[in-house]
Amino acid sequence: MSDPQARFFRPTPQAGEHVWRGDSLAPGDWMLALGNEAAAEIAGALAGGAGLATLAGVLRDLGLRLDHGRGFALLRGLPAGVAPDAAALLGLLGAAIGRAIGPAAALTQAPGRADAWLLLAGGAEEVTLASAAAAHNAVMAQDRAALASLFAGEAPGFAAQGGTFAGQRIVSAALDAALDQTGAALRLPLRAGDVLALNPSLVWWLGPAPATLTGLALATEPSRLGLPVWAATPAR
Repeated sequence: MSDPQARFFRPTPQAGEHVWRGDSLAPGDWMLALGNEAAAEIAGALAGGAGLATLAGVLRDLGLRLDHGRGFALLRGLPAGVAPDAAALLGLLGAAIGRAIGPAAALTQAPGRADAWLLLAGGAEEVTLASAAAAHNAVMAQDRAALASLFAGEAPGFAAQGGTFAGQRIVSAALDAALDQTGAALRLPLRAGDVLALNPSLVWWLGPAPATLTGLALATEPSRLGLPVWAATPAR
């Protein structure tokens, strides 16, 4: 291996909730169901009423799941017509989690540079997600030289600093092989009104972006945006 740093690379397996396989998860692992009271509170807040007192605990839990848990969760229970203005709904929810780093807009590609994304489904869709940490561990088990190369270079696929892990999906045969393993990915069905929240440093989007999704990118604290996988990527 020509890179002297890669020669002394000491891989460390990732461990924790952010290491998952699609075939090991049940809906209860990723769904946060909202009741009628929460939906009514959101509708009232969007109409200029009070804040999100009932939903505040759910949104705190959501933030923890994104940063320290599996890296994604689905809010389900909002009537499809509760927010005719998708940007207003995403802005309301996003303000409880972080700071918007761009306007809410129709998703045209896989969610990119951000600490978190909120994605509102406008219709029935299916999206495919995978754990970046599980892909890391799979590459580590198969080809440590390839894993070393994924930590190096101007556009690395993985970074780990101070116990904080981040991954970015890049072109790599080793990653393709890891993600192609049967059961690695999760096929997640969305309904109109669902809000999918994900941390793109921990959860990778596989395949095209559905046409009915509206997305809002967020920066949170602590942030992973200074890690090598994102540092070279222009901010939105």
